This record gives sequence, C-alpha cells and structure tokens, in this order.
Amino acid sequence: MAALTYAQAKEQFQGEGYHATTFKAASTLTSSSVAPLLVALTGIGEVGLGSDADAPIGVFLRYESDGYVAVQDAGYVIDVPMYSDELAVGDFAECNGAGAAAKSTTFKGAKCVAIDTTNDLCILYLG
Repeated sequence: MAALTYAQAKEQFQGEGYHATTFKAASTLTSSSVAPLLVALTGIGEVGLGSDADAPIGVFLRYESDGYVAVQDAGYVIDVPMYSDELAVGDFAECNGAGAAAKSTTFKGAKCVAIDTTNDLCILYLG
C-alpha cells in the first residue's frame, strides 16, 4: 500500500478525534492572530506561542472577544504551519515560538502524519 498524499491524508483525518479546550490568551495571541498556530502553556490556564522548543499543548483555532481562545488539544489537526520544511512524516513536533511546528528530538506529544513541503504545512496528531 502506498503512502497517502497530503491531500488524501487531509481528507481522511480531518476531524478525527477532535477535542478543544478554552484557555486564556497570552499577549502573543490576539484577535488578529491567524489560525491554526501551534501553542504552548505560558501560565496557569493560559496559552500563547511560547518559546522555541516548548512542548505544544495544542493548536490555536479561534480568538474569542473576551480574551479567551479555543485550542484543539486532541486528534488530527490539519494545515498547521511547518517551520522551514524540517519535519518528516513520523517526527515529533515542538513549538518554534512563532506558531509553527518544528522538529523535536524528544517526544513532545504532537506527531507529524503528513507534510506539504510546497506550502510548508503539516498534519499533526495530538494525543
């Protein structure tokens, strides 16, 4: 069986295992932030873009008007920005501090299942 293309993986995995949680937005996330962005815990009950090499808590989906954000924290996440084409299928991902997924040398809880090197996007499995 051949490996799935990015388009096939996107169609097959979208919405699978989805779970979202509401967090307070750190100052790095605003109403003008464009989802999806990989985020990390930055305080008690607070998420933001974090720092390079932070473990991701999930993917920012939407900013609410009251300073809170919806974060997908389980399942497959589609079209996450990828840092500099460095991820490969099967790699674990970590935050790069700007919302993109970067290759991690240690288990960080987000695994890359498909990549689109043309558009620097990836599909991550959070769990």
